[in-house]
Amino acid sequence: MINCSVCSKKDIKWNRFVCLLCFNYNLCLKCYVDKESDMWHRPYHPMQRVLSEADFFKFRNGVVGPDICLDCPFCGRLSLSIADYLQHCEQKHGDENFTTRCSVCAAFGKPEARSMQFAYENHLAKHREPSKVLNCSTCEKSAFPGNRYTCLLCPEYTQCEECYQAKRQNFQHVSYHPMQEILPKEKYATRTSSTVNIFRCPFCGDGGFSANGLTNHCHKLHEDTGKRSLLSTVYCPICTVCQIINNQSLQAYSLLKEPLLDHLKIFHGLLPGAEDPQLEPTNCTICLLKLDAVPTKKYCRCSHNSFHDQCIRIWLARVPTCPICRAHRAG
Repeated sequence: MINCSVCSKKDIKWNRFVCLLCFNYNLCLKCYVDKESDMWHRPYHPMQRVLSEADFFKFRNGVVGPDICLDCPFCGRLSLSIADYLQHCEQKHGDENFTTRCSVCAAFGKPEARSMQFAYENHLAKHREPSKVLNCSTCEKSAFPGNRYTCLLCPEYTQCEECYQAKRQNFQHVSYHPMQEILPKEKYATRTSSTVNIFRCPFCGDGGFSANGLTNHCHKLHEDTGKRSLLSTVYCPICTVCQIINNQSLQAYSLLKEPLLDHLKIFHGLLPGAEDPQLEPTNCTICLLKLDAVPTKKYCRCSHNSFHDQCIRIWLARVPTCPICRAHRAG
């Protein structure tokens, strides 16, 4: 638990200010505005604002990352972006030798201790990890234009649109694996993923979900699936899209070691229950003809009903599972 060092206000994890020079010195918003200090801290010490809880998860869920304002711990220069901050410290303060904290870690509330300058450049290098050029895993084309498709089960398996449409694959990928579509960066007009329906479920392959919709879907249909050790080793669709759109290496994230629902809650701040508007189906999933009315009878142990009564009866007579999510037949 983090407390204010002046007024002792408890649990100020978010939206606080941390000193980049003093050890474990934190101020709440009120004390910072009032310019409070103690016998160790001085008003001229550089203070880094920690993101609010809303901004933190907005950054986590951002299709196009929001701007982060960082302060230089050496000269106090304000409102630098992450890229400008790294360049500024490298060019202007490469020979500084006093103890300080990393502004990037401070902004995101990471508990890393202060480090001496000889290790500071090595620490900053972690934030400057060079992006990896993603080649098509089948035709090996590099820096291809248009959409790309990434498998949510296979490690670092990416396809260009041409190979995806032609259904090409290599030995490590299986054709029924769910593929997350990733549009070119300029196609994402919104900054957050909460209002765009772009995500695909890594368990059943259903698509067209927003971040909240994906959470609700997995909670409703795949809560038990995500707890099984083998089936929980999937890529997070939100991390996949955000990392690749922002030109970060696929090594920046990996197959999840925890259930997807736990990851969505802890890492993205997404909880089941938030309403997500979904378009009503207009075509039968099985015969693809126009759907006049959805069936009133529940045929499978799931919520899918975008098919004709006759179509689903014929389907279940041959395959006793839902044609969408493979849930077992009801009864």
